[in-house]
Amino acid sequence: MLPAIKDDRQRPRVVHLNRPGGPADHFRRVMENAISTCCFEGEPRGHSMQCYVINLAVSPERLAHMRAVLGGIGIAFQRFDAIDIPRSRQHPAFGQIPPMRIRPWTPGELACLLSHYEVWKLIAAGEGSHAAVFEDDLHVDPRLARLIKDRSALPPDADLIKLETVKRPVWLTRRELPGPAHTRYAEIRSLHYGCGAYILSRDTAALLVRSIRAFDLPADDVMWGIAHPLCRKLRRYQVLPALVAQDIILPPEQRTLALASGLEPARAKADAAIPPQQVTRRARSLLHRGAFKLGRMARDLRNRLFWREVMVPFSAGGKSVAGSE
Repeated sequence: MLPAIKDDRQRPRVVHLNRPGGPADHFRRVMENAISTCCFEGEPRGHSMQCYVINLAVSPERLAHMRAVLGGIGIAFQRFDAIDIPRSRQHPAFGQIPPMRIRPWTPGELACLLSHYEVWKLIAAGEGSHAAVFEDDLHVDPRLARLIKDRSALPPDADLIKLETVKRPVWLTRRELPGPAHTRYAEIRSLHYGCGAYILSRDTAALLVRSIRAFDLPADDVMWGIAHPLCRKLRRYQVLPALVAQDIILPPEQRTLALASGLEPARAKADAAIPPQQVTRRARSLLHRGAFKLGRMARDLRNRLFWREVMVPFSAGGKSVAGSE
C-alpha cells in the first residue's frame, strides 16, 4: 500500500537528522560541492524563470549542445551535475524509493529519478514561483524563449506544464488558454510520457520531494500519468505546439549520434522481460455486459464533448515530429 501523500503544498523546512560524518552527511557534502560547481550560463532577468539542465559530467558534448540550443535563443540556465549509477546507490533517498509495480527498476532509471529529485529540492528551496527542468538531448523551438521569459503568461492554476511531445496520441481538453508567441495551453487528460522538458511550480516541487516514497513508477508515469494517486493532485498542461522534442523522438534521419539515449536500451530490455499477464475469462451476465457497454458509451460521449485526442506537433530548426491538432 502506498504511503499517504500530504498535499499541504508548504515549502519544506530542512532538518538535519543524520549524525555528522555518517553516509548521508558525506553524500550531502558531495551534492553541495556538485551544486556549487554548477555551470551558470547566465542569470535569469526580469520575469524569467530559473532553468536547470541535467547533465552527466561524462557528457560534455551534450552540455555543449544545450549551450548552443538554449543560449542561441537567449535562455540562461544552471547546469546540474546529474547523479550517475554509482552515486545513486549512495544517495540518502535511494532506500526510500519503493519497488516498481510492474518490473524491477533499471539502475539508470533510479539515477535519473534521483537527479530530477535533487533539482526539485533546489526549486522548492528557491525564490521563484516556477522553474524549468531540461534534460540534455533536446531540440527546441525559438518561441520557448518567450515562454521562459514571461512567467505571467503561464496558466495561473498550473502545477506542471509539459513543453515536449513524445510522438504518441494524448487526450487533451478542448478548452484552451492563450500563451505567448501564438502558443496555447490545454489540460492533459491521459498518460503522456517523457520528462525531457517541463515547468513546475515551487509548491509542486516541494510536493514531489515529500512524496519520493510514493514513486513506485518512473517519474514520467507518476507526473504525467492518470493512475497514480500523486498525479491526481496535479493540474497539468501541455503547450501547443510542443516547443521541445528529445532527440530520440525525431525520425532516425534527423537524430544526432552524440545525443543517443543511454536509458532507453536498458528500459526496453526490462520491459520486454515482463511476463504476459494471465487473463482469466469468466462469463458475464447480460446485465453486466449491458452496464459495461453503457458505461463505455457514456465515457466516449464525455471524451468527444470535452476532450480530444491529439498527436502534439513539433517543428523547429529543420527538425520535426509529425502531429495533428
